[in-house]
Amino acid sequence: MDVPPTPPGPPDLSVVLPCHDEEDCVGPLVTELRTVLDGLPLRSEVLLVDDGSEDGTRAVIDALAARDPRIRVLAHAWRWGQSAALCTGFEVARGELVATMDADGQADPADLPRLLERLAERGADAVCGVRARRADPGVKRVASRIGNGVRRRLTGDVTLDAGCTYRVVRRDALRELPVFDGLHRWLPALLRLQGLRVVELPVAHRPRPAGVSKYGVRDRALRGLADCLVLLWWRRRVVPRRRAACDAAAVGNATRDVHDAPGRVSARTSWGLLLVVALLASGVVAARLLDPDAVSALHLWLADRGRWAPPLAALLTAAGVGLGAPRLAFAVAAGLLFPPWVGVLVAESGAVVGCLAAFVLARGLRGRLGTRPLGPRLAAARDLARRHPFLATLGLRVLPVGHCQATNVTLALADVHAPSFVAATAVGILPSTVAAVLSAQAAAQPSGATVAAAGAGLLACALLGTWLARRHPVGRALERLRGDPADAGADAR
Repeated sequence: MDVPPTPPGPPDLSVVLPCHDEEDCVGPLVTELRTVLDGLPLRSEVLLVDDGSEDGTRAVIDALAARDPRIRVLAHAWRWGQSAALCTGFEVARGELVATMDADGQADPADLPRLLERLAERGADAVCGVRARRADPGVKRVASRIGNGVRRRLTGDVTLDAGCTYRVVRRDALRELPVFDGLHRWLPALLRLQGLRVVELPVAHRPRPAGVSKYGVRDRALRGLADCLVLLWWRRRVVPRRRAACDAAAVGNATRDVHDAPGRVSARTSWGLLLVVALLASGVVAARLLDPDAVSALHLWLADRGRWAPPLAALLTAAGVGLGAPRLAFAVAAGLLFPPWVGVLVAESGAVVGCLAAFVLARGLRGRLGTRPLGPRLAAARDLARRHPFLATLGLRVLPVGHCQATNVTLALADVHAPSFVAATAVGILPSTVAAVLSAQAAAQPSGATVAAAGAGLLACALLGTWLARRHPVGRALERLRGDPADAGADAR
């Protein structure tokens, strides 16, 4: 293939391809990429980073570089991982725009012009690909969907496909990123945390032409859970990227604007979800470590109450939820003290009644509350609920954008009818209530059946949230609202 003359001056676009044992894939991929780059009105370079390959990858990329001056080869002495290879490319990239893709041939270089166009037309700092129709095995696809759903619920990150590394980023946005193993999965989230604008675009995904995947389901699951906890800590400590200002007042305004910038999700929601995880873990520990005699005494006390024990527990749950306590804490307690389905009934009915009480109180104080400005996300949620009362209420229970009490007040201000509020709330909180009760049961009385039931409940929660966020218009609007309030109603109108 003839190489067109390279225009003078530094490149406008740098394409970084991390490579590890991809001798059969990287050659055809680079050939396709060169064809695409030849048709772009941009000066370009290709950075091939060999991450300690043990096959003939280094020889292949050296031969490619010898035939095309736009190609540069970088190499690690041993394998540091995909994130390290990307960061090595970022350090030496000369283009104002930096594109990344895997070297396994599953990304289609023909999508690169579309990514560049989306970046320009949206005025974004980064555009990330979303694999529309994945060509991976079924187990890998299911595991990825579950992982993305759990990651979004725990951290509040709105990235639809964190595992897709087909991206275009402005080089200036990469200057202050931390370097760690796993960065490639969290790059969009970290950019959003710094107040930068990230958009997404569906891209093609092809079957792997040769070789084997370097990642498995088990290792990604364990690392992913640990990374979620680290990201929650990082959210509290991150310093905005754009913080230059002329005086102290301007600094304060700039910081506030960045922390409310598109893509930044409320930290209260993320830490609330982390609190739920902690409560579930506390229930597990309590169930295993409490004195059996004390547990037996509590069960005897409930038995003495007879048929009034479940209503009393539901009443306490309603009072706690109505006052703002986490409803899943009461669900865990119900799972420890009652048989499974009695516990579900107690926790579900108490939570619905507690939410309804807060809703009715907010309706009564609507004239006074209506004079107070809502935050951008809750204001967008209110407008969405006015257009789609039942579906928005259901979606806000599955994909919350704020504290439960804030949601109740928002729905009251949206003039949602009480029957719709009750029905949607009951349906929306049921999966997580069942999962919490069954998890507590599995901890208190571990057996194959209880553990399987708890796992099925947690899986159902993750799948429901993922389906709603990706398939339903109102769910997509809520998921977008969790990232950018200005785009919240685009899908649901």
